[in-house]
Amino acid sequence: MIAPLRPLRPPRPRPTALASLIATATLALALPPSAAAANSFSYRPAGELLPGSGEGRADDIVYAPSMRFPLEEGPAFANSQVYGKGGNAGPAGGQCDRDNYAYPWRDNYCESRSWEMPLCPSGTGHQGQDIRPATCEAGRHWVVAVVDGTITSVGGYSVYLTGEDGTRYDYLHMSDVQVSPGQDVSRGERIGRVSNVYGSTPTTIHLHFNVRQSVSGVGVVYVPPYTSLVASYEALLNEPPEGALETAGCSGIAGWTRDPDAESAPGDARLYFDVPATEEGAEGYSFPADVRRDDLCEPLGSCAHGFEAPMPLSLLGGDHAVHAYGVDALSGEEVELEGSPRPLECPLDLPSGVRRPLGGDGALDAWGFSRFWDVAIAPDAELLALPEGDAFPSSPLLVRADDGAASLWLIDGAERRAVPDAEAAAAWHLDPGEAVVWPAARLAALPLGPALRPRPFLVRGSGPALHVIDAPPLPGEGGGAGAGGAGEAGSGGAPATGDAEEGAPGTNIGVHGQLRCECGAAGAGAEGSAGTGWQLGLFAAALGAARTRRRAGGGARAGRLSLRGS
Repeated sequence: MIAPLRPLRPPRPRPTALASLIATATLALALPPSAAAANSFSYRPAGELLPGSGEGRADDIVYAPSMRFPLEEGPAFANSQVYGKGGNAGPAGGQCDRDNYAYPWRDNYCESRSWEMPLCPSGTGHQGQDIRPATCEAGRHWVVAVVDGTITSVGGYSVYLTGEDGTRYDYLHMSDVQVSPGQDVSRGERIGRVSNVYGSTPTTIHLHFNVRQSVSGVGVVYVPPYTSLVASYEALLNEPPEGALETAGCSGIAGWTRDPDAESAPGDARLYFDVPATEEGAEGYSFPADVRRDDLCEPLGSCAHGFEAPMPLSLLGGDHAVHAYGVDALSGEEVELEGSPRPLECPLDLPSGVRRPLGGDGALDAWGFSRFWDVAIAPDAELLALPEGDAFPSSPLLVRADDGAASLWLIDGAERRAVPDAEAAAAWHLDPGEAVVWPAARLAALPLGPALRPRPFLVRGSGPALHVIDAPPLPGEGGGAGAGGAGEAGSGGAPATGDAEEGAPGTNIGVHGQLRCECGAAGAGAEGSAGTGWQLGLFAAALGAARTRRRAGGGARAGRLSLRGS
């Protein structure tokens, strides 16, 4: 099989400052695995050999991305056994010197040897990588199969394992060999122990590990194992995410999670509804675990690990369950959190307001609304009990004034509606960076509509039609508020002087409460809107009519009085 020469996931950079290095073992002194945690692991770049030991190959390709680390447990230390202390070409010292059992790792694939190595700059090299176990003890530390495969050779000091893709993995210098030729082995199965077996030739206690595969344009050769070992070692040391799913109900879903290997960095939570992540076809939803939680600061040493999600509107009125998982930053694996799953039950209670028709999937996509998160399913009778308003905009138009004010506004027909805060913008899928800049005077001339609610609430009945349950019009205040913020004094019209009678000239209060100007004034809405302008004096009178209508209704929900142009 031809191995593609392409970079896969490059190893994560690790600090190599000497102050951060941990000398981990001396003769017969076992270091507890916790002392060699993933956050202390470091390594030199691929191809950086010990000075004077040859010319390395700078190659970040992970040639064996699916392999396991060849030692059963860490810590382990990849470095040169010949040019390190205790080696026949190394400096003074013994093989059990602390320097040999410390990070950072160092590549020695192309270290000076006489074997033909076409991928090494000199054309010759060492073939593989030397790996020392946790302690300087022969015959103690287990070596395992890195992939599922077959043992294709067992020699005096070597074992060859050939994987299902044809890649061969060579293990040298082991004792207590557990396998025989032709035997099928599984990934992680023990095959021997790290030792110093080399016939009559002395060598240090280490595992020599090769990877041999077919490379396009080169042939079957020994390929650099270093980056594959780095990736698999990180996976070996990797600690799973931790955390808890704490609440689930009408107010939303909340908990915390973090990846111990990512130190204080925020993690990711993933939620599944009614089925676990392991169920075939299960769909998960990711949320950043970056909410500051003061109760986490002391036990975790960092605070921003909380996650929050809203109640999915499509699940209102039913009995459901939510499964929560922490996502491993290294592998992407999902680990179910403590307290998961939790029951998720919330009655369907339609909010007050008016129902405004929304177009089909095109409008849903234009807004970024989700049928799962944003659309409730209600009985037709409950939906029709709400007063109907005019159509909701088929796509958002977000604007800000050119006077430097921070306020964001949604243009809704002929109105401007305040976006109250960043949380509301996110809930409505509005990107402040996409806001169009308008002249402040033009924006201030628009009538002021109700601020957006904190979260959109869409609903459908037995049919496919979608509605947005929206805030009713503002009470009868004349003119538009200033463009700098909701509630400021307006500059676009005169205040109302009294309540208008129903059916007063210039108003058209019909079944949908739509108000239209018949006088042909220039529109105050978006550029290019034709012929349906608003006259602000009539706008004030219409608001008076709205007050009258609500009083006459004795507090019942009234039909919508539209402040949006046709």
